[in-house]
Amino acid sequence: MLTITFYSYKGGTGRTLVVANVARYLAMFGQRVVAVDLDLEAPGLHYKLNVADTGGSSAPRRGVIDFIHSYCEDQKLPEKLSDYTVKVPVSAGSTGSIQLMPAGAAPSSEYWQKLSQIDWHEYFYSPGGPGVPLFLELKARIESELNANVLLIDSRTGITEIGGVATTILADKVVCLLLNNRENIEGARAVLRSLRRAPRLEGMRPVEVVPVLTRIPSARTPDLEQGVTKDIRDYLTAQAERLEETLEVSDVLVLHSEPDLQVTERVLVGGEKPPDESPLLRDYLRLFAKIIPPDVVRPHVGEQLGRIRAAVFDDPDASQQELENLAQYVGHPDVYRELLRLYKVRNADSEPVLRAGERLLDITRDASEPSLWDAVQRHFKEVPHPQLPRKQSVSLRFVEEVWRAAGANNVKVGIDLAESFDNLEDRDRAANLLLELVTNVGPNEEALVRCLNQLRRAGRLKEIRQVVEQFRTLLPRSDKLLVEWARAEVRQSETPPPKELLEAMTLDRILREDPTTAVELLGRAGRREDAKAILPRLLERNIERGPSEELVNVGVLFASYGQAEEFEKVVRSRLADDVADYLLKDVRRSGPRRRAFR
Repeated sequence: MLTITFYSYKGGTGRTLVVANVARYLAMFGQRVVAVDLDLEAPGLHYKLNVADTGGSSAPRRGVIDFIHSYCEDQKLPEKLSDYTVKVPVSAGSTGSIQLMPAGAAPSSEYWQKLSQIDWHEYFYSPGGPGVPLFLELKARIESELNANVLLIDSRTGITEIGGVATTILADKVVCLLLNNRENIEGARAVLRSLRRAPRLEGMRPVEVVPVLTRIPSARTPDLEQGVTKDIRDYLTAQAERLEETLEVSDVLVLHSEPDLQVTERVLVGGEKPPDESPLLRDYLRLFAKIIPPDVVRPHVGEQLGRIRAAVFDDPDASQQELENLAQYVGHPDVYRELLRLYKVRNADSEPVLRAGERLLDITRDASEPSLWDAVQRHFKEVPHPQLPRKQSVSLRFVEEVWRAAGANNVKVGIDLAESFDNLEDRDRAANLLLELVTNVGPNEEALVRCLNQLRRAGRLKEIRQVVEQFRTLLPRSDKLLVEWARAEVRQSETPPPKELLEAMTLDRILREDPTTAVELLGRAGRREDAKAILPRLLERNIERGPSEELVNVGVLFASYGQAEEFEKVVRSRLADDVADYLLKDVRRSGPRRRAFR
């Protein structure tokens, strides 16, 4: 029987609600769950599990306190443990069961009277005190009499005798819920370190500790959140004075706050909200994957998946719908893997495919799964600017993580990802990603052109020369790369353009691709007459396309060379009067500024 204790140094962490959700989740997979409320001074698990209606036949009348009180009076254990438990309703379709051993008939006066009569210190620390043996016997009887697969313990907060028993000799795993403040984290570390030196029964493995940071607003940036969890992990795992007490923690999980629950607290597992609409439910599923061994739920998931596979050829639509429902409410990684396979066979739309991949990564935290890379490679496309209609709502962080796990060398995905960040006004991140891409793929023309373009847009002009120097051998073969380099050099104000860009053959290549840049390059080199000679050709090329930002830039160039009248004359002869007036007004308003980065 797996025993998991849920502990918090202080209240207000949402600990009891987590216990209720874990119980519901396990019952969905055929597990026989027993939940014990050992938060004796503030019991509440019966409320979370919907057995608190005092008018109902299933309302708690006896529990842990009555069990202990009966032993103290009779000096023997009660005969039937079932007299102290309550059957809990489970979600529709669940094949398991939940039994609750509540704290007792709280908040009745009889309950508080019985609680006050127990001297816990004597119970646990006096010679021959029955405390520890009694709770070990209780655990054994829960397994044998109630036939439990999993025991969940809602422990008391702070440092108490009951909390000590629940987290040391009873637990296989301790889920420690934290709030992000010094009092919580320091107190929790002291308690968790004490677990390292606490005695265990012969043959029992050391307690596994799973720290969970709760009540974190979803609006926080992922980078900030990662920094917070790293700091907490570093603090928890800092070397203790007694080396044997130093904690081993692989990571700190997060449970985000959910505003709806502040109005009406309820169990999310098996509820109306799917994970896509509930950040906290997604967090719960990730926590469950961490604390529940795969073998506990995998056989039951396998049965359901086998049944769906058998029916998929007869009714693919219904099978897909059933699999999607199973994924939404169960959130087991095998379900999402199967769903991705079905989507691939049925050529599903990109949106649900990427959403399923993102949920799978949320649960497993393994970005190297081949199914995730397949989904990203086949379905991810550039996310447009927020002002444009969005065709994908996928998290770019998910795509970036999977792309990196696949080697960060796929040019198409890397460019689409960078363009997406740029569209969302994160130009530095886009530039960094493209620098990483060209480092990994080497002299790839498309990647290098996009990289130089993005560095220019981000204003990181000095880095452009470093990239050009690194891949100089590609320049003779790529007009596009030459033009991007020239566009960047036009923006440089500290130093003149490199001489090789002004060589006749190179300048001709730039002129063919981008006459505007060629004019500006000549101007930066002090070759004004050569630049003026190109202006008519530049104007003719752009006026044929009609009014545009580029034509405005051409007008600014004409003005900077003292040929504003020539520009106006051509514009008025080729464009309608109202269009010409608007264009010329825009040119005058732009004044001496150079054209915007393109």
